Amino acid sequence: MSFSDITERENYQMVLDNKVPEWVPCSHRAVDIIPDPINEQGIRFQGGRDVFGVNWLVTEGTALAPTPDPGEILLRDVTKWKEAFRPPDLSCIDWAGLAESAERNIDRKEKMILFDSQNFCFQRLMSLMGLEGSLIALYEEPEACYEFFDAVTNYKLDILRHVDKYFHPDIFCCFDDVAHKTNLFLSADMFRTLIKPHYMRFYKEVIDRGMIPEHHICGFCEDIYQDLADCGIRITNPAEPVNDIALAQQKYHDQLIFRGGIDSFGKYSWTEDNDEMLRAEVRRCMDNYAPAGNYIFAVLGLYLPGPWIPFPKPMEEEYDRLRFRYRHG
Repeated sequence: MSFSDITERENYQMVLDNKVPEWVPCSHRAVDIIPDPINEQGIRFQGGRDVFGVNWLVTEGTALAPTPDPGEILLRDVTKWKEAFRPPDLSCIDWAGLAESAERNIDRKEKMILFDSQNFCFQRLMSLMGLEGSLIALYEEPEACYEFFDAVTNYKLDILRHVDKYFHPDIFCCFDDVAHKTNLFLSADMFRTLIKPHYMRFYKEVIDRGMIPEHHICGFCEDIYQDLADCGIRITNPAEPVNDIALAQQKYHDQLIFRGGIDSFGKYSWTEDNDEMLRAEVRRCMDNYAPAGNYIFAVLGLYLPGPWIPFPKPMEEEYDRLRFRYRHG
């Protein structure tokens, strides 16, 4: 098969199949995203209340990322989680209509189709209890937390089944930020006891339904990469360089694919004069992560001064200049 015969989708699939791609894939070019229609995190860049009543704030201080209103705690006693966690009736959603609308904006022939689902186990607990309350609950009431995570997983499985029936995505991605910049929010052992079993159950059904599991965790999470692989997760994002991504690529070469790699905390995040910094960051990612093969370039979690741009032009130009450099591994 010659280069001219390869679509972005096919090139992306080569990485998923542990083959050497014709060029370093870029998810901005190769993936069409179907956003979650259920409103689990307010309106993008606007915030507001989600289907569970959580008020999400979007401010410059959060770099436009939605954050639960710290002044509103909806659950103070995790043993009473059933009073606060009341999933919406998914049968009331016009899934067929939403799927028809989404179909007009995606290209299944040329691109991979990804469905994003926000707020899995830990993040849903945190949205209801606040960060401090969630961490205390994990230590004081682990059994109640486990029951809560089980209920969240059942709800997510219900979403998965509707998404499979109506949208037929190639990739299903859940978000669950169990980490911050320098460490996990909870110990790795606690993660394995209280959260990992639910990931295992959820992603098994993702795989059984013929979809590729992808999982989002910001921050330092290299201590649980093996656990993600155990759960059948194929792609992890945003693969921030606070982790030793190059080492992890070697260690989990046939198991995990790392999408992203951009340093969200780089100097270009707070300066207007950043074009060369942005280009240099693309070079750093490509030079360090592309040679291993299990890498997909993406600009994730990067918020620059001014209007939000998913793929800043200097980065796009530098990516285009370098994407064939590692074509043959």
